[in-house]
Amino acid sequence: MIITSETGGEEPLTAAPAAVLLRLLFAKGRTVAADSMRGLLPRADGADAVHAAVSTVRRALKGHGVALDAQRNGAYRLPAGAVWLDASEFAAEVGRLPPDASAAELTGLLAWWRGDPITIHPGVDERHWRPALRARLDLVERVAALFRAGTQVDGWLDFAEQFSGVDEAVRRVDLLDPARLPLRRRRLLIVEDSAPLGRELAQLFTEMGYETTLAPARGEALAELERERFDAALVDRHLTRDNDDNDGYVVLQRLQELGVPSTLLTAFLPGGDPREKARMLEDKFGLAGVCTKGDGFLPDAVKAVQGMMRG
Repeated sequence: MIITSETGGEEPLTAAPAAVLLRLLFAKGRTVAADSMRGLLPRADGADAVHAAVSTVRRALKGHGVALDAQRNGAYRLPAGAVWLDASEFAAEVGRLPPDASAAELTGLLAWWRGDPITIHPGVDERHWRPALRARLDLVERVAALFRAGTQVDGWLDFAEQFSGVDEAVRRVDLLDPARLPLRRRRLLIVEDSAPLGRELAQLFTEMGYETTLAPARGEALAELERERFDAALVDRHLTRDNDDNDGYVVLQRLQELGVPSTLLTAFLPGGDPREKARMLEDKFGLAGVCTKGDGFLPDAVKAVQGMMRG
């Protein structure tokens, strides 16, 4: 926990003082007996440990111009309204959102969430966090509504990563995020007759998030193009065992007709200057580029696909 103010800057609190301050905050101006706070401490220490934690809180608050009242009977009281809790303000701000809240308004509130308060403060009764948790669910649903309308919400990725896929509501909404859709839903056709290389390329681009289809021959590639709509393609020049064909050119011609960006894969280009030959093929088939197989080939293939997908 961190106490902040315009005059006192930032003051971090460790677990025990933070739990004591929260107990005083949730009392809303009422007096709190020291004995009632013993269970908040990590080891359920005695009253002396509570008083030590309160002393830490008192020093921290003093630096921010807030006085913590000590009673003769060993109880304590934090004046109502002297300190506000960001989790409570978060719930209030979400509740004040209009029905048609903008992406910018949601972005500001997403930045407020810095972790599960139940996990961060295990000694605090969970009921105190329920308004903030309900507000978080409301905020997530509002983000989902904008995602369904195709509107991106800045800050969502950072917010969602806090849950590491364990929160089902966040996971469902994350699937709708327009920022993730272009990568997740785009389809890549790989036309490669070498089984080991074809599998390696398919695995690589699948792990990058693309939907990949591997076709080892001209006929299969053309059939896939009739069945599915692809966003980009990698096409080997030779598609027979003897490497004496140009079947890849037939596939490239069909891709050009369909308007699908494509990159040629080849071990070499015969007929003079390879760079000039590559330019001729790029012009003829509307290629995005030519990748030469060999050392450093996979990084070049990745750059080629990323470039085609960006359009």
